[in-house]
Formats: sequence, C-alpha cells, structure tokens
Amino acid sequence: MRAPGSLLELYRADDLPGFIEEWRRLNPGRSGAVQVWVDIAIADGAYADVEEEDP
Repeated sequence: MRAPGSLLELYRADDLPGFIEEWRRLNPGRSGAVQVWVDIAIADGAYADVEEEDP
C-alpha cells in the first residue's frame, strides 16, 4: 500500500493526531490509521536498529 503524500508529510512531521484525522478524511469508515503509521515507520527504517529478543 502506498500512502498519499499528505499522510507521509504528517508522518514525517511526527503529527499522529493530524495523520489520524487525514486518514479518516481519505478513508471514511475505515480503521487502520495507527497500523499504517507503524507500517510507514517500519518501511522508513525506524526500527532497523532494534534487536529482537530471543524467545
């Protein structure tokens, strides 16, 4: 899934409330804004340096 430019701008500005508001405007009746935020963060490398714990 590709995020519209407005969502990427809000993500890069670290504006989660604005991101959620824009998500709801673009996707009325759909949930998933926070998951999209996390997906963008992962794709952006936000968790690249995090080591996983051994089970």
